[in-house]
Amino acid sequence: MLRKDELGGKIPVTLKEISLIKTIKGIVSGLQKKYERNESVVDSEVRQALAETMRKAGQNNVRLTTEQEEIFSKLASLKDEGKGWNKISSPTPDIKMWMKYNQQRKGERSIATGKAEGVVDCTAEEVAALFFELCSIERTRLRFEEGDLAQLEVTGSHERLANEKIFGTVRKVPFPLTNREFVIKYIWRVNEEEGSVSVGVWPADDVVDYGRNMGKTVRGAIKGLFTAKNIPSEKSIGNQCRVTYYMVADAGGYLPVSLMNLKLPNQLMGLKKLAIDKFRRDEEVDDATLAVLSDIVRSERQQYDSLECLYLDRGQEFYKMCNESSHYKVFKSRVPGLEIKAVHFSGDSAVAGVSSAIIDADVATCLAYEFMKDSREAVSARKSNRIVEEAVHYVNDHSHLYRRVGDLGIKGLFNREFRMRGVWKVYEDGKALLAYEDSDELDDQYPPSKIGTVAASAQTACMFEPLPSIYGIPRTRVTFVGRVDVSFFLF
Repeated sequence: MLRKDELGGKIPVTLKEISLIKTIKGIVSGLQKKYERNESVVDSEVRQALAETMRKAGQNNVRLTTEQEEIFSKLASLKDEGKGWNKISSPTPDIKMWMKYNQQRKGERSIATGKAEGVVDCTAEEVAALFFELCSIERTRLRFEEGDLAQLEVTGSHERLANEKIFGTVRKVPFPLTNREFVIKYIWRVNEEEGSVSVGVWPADDVVDYGRNMGKTVRGAIKGLFTAKNIPSEKSIGNQCRVTYYMVADAGGYLPVSLMNLKLPNQLMGLKKLAIDKFRRDEEVDDATLAVLSDIVRSERQQYDSLECLYLDRGQEFYKMCNESSHYKVFKSRVPGLEIKAVHFSGDSAVAGVSSAIIDADVATCLAYEFMKDSREAVSARKSNRIVEEAVHYVNDHSHLYRRVGDLGIKGLFNREFRMRGVWKVYEDGKALLAYEDSDELDDQYPPSKIGTVAASAQTACMFEPLPSIYGIPRTRVTFVGRVDVSFFLF
């Protein structure tokens, strides 16, 4: 907007400037306030447009230049350099992380290499477009809130390409270290043969005008390869893709190893904050998965091998023994409709617990819900349930291997590890059983318990019994029996 005012008389230049600025500011801010749209709406429109361009890359004749081909060829080596990768603890079950240590020698440039993987509830094109738009309104705002001094898209210095952008950013680092500047090039391409989309990150040598003095900075370099591959949706859970991000951060100059090791996982965590949380559909995914498994329970005939039949027979025997025992103690439950008792067996110091309740759902739904140990809901509850580690490996539709490491919540006691196989079956009378028992089938994949973890033992059986419906609402009596030996060894 351009404006020239003649105020008449003799007025100091400074007052004229102040008056003019206030007038212009009032007009522009008024228009901005009237027509401003929510940042997420604007970012979404830009992202969707770019995702559509990626889907039609072949039709739109979007091809890599020779320079871009060379960059992707160099970035491909990040995937092949497997030597030295160490899996590191992730603060969230949503992503897995790996890091290369010993990348830095004293007095040399500080380099850290990391890798992150996760599943995002959207198409590969959508999440790639989100990653590519480094200077979206939301991401720019968040970077400034986290203390960055500058972040902008560099324009005008190069021929503009449909699949390439250059960004400049100045990151604040703790005193007395010097702030770091990164000038990076983002390039996207569609991998038609793999059914994936990649975004390459490569250092650029542009000199960036940030509009103000950034003070003393040290230029670092970032290389990265972001790849998103669509997951075939056979379970009607909507669009999902698997994302892998390799990153090499050269901070420029020398930084303490401890600082580099701290900062890199934080950068990898950006995958969760940027993409996974953005498109998260936990309840929708769980509901769809539950519906599919429930349909399998209702309608698909299952074939059982001898080992699975053995687990089911012992589960039935254990369930019958617990319910028919005359040596038990009833406990008062705070939950209405929930019955709880402890069963004692003659000649056995172990105690079994029995709980029973009526659920307003059919047998298939109740069984499927209990069998889904890796549902989003279950994963999110791990911390509150004091679960340190957990893994589910499906053998087939009716059987899985289950590993769980839990904190007993008692100071002085080691964590307890359970390794079990779970098997379910629906019987001719409409009842269904889900039985768990100790198993050594995961020993090859997970070496024997490390120091600080004690192997524990358990046997459980859950019976689902159909009841007459009320006003069309299906009902099921669910009875759980379980016996656990946590092996009380102190330090």
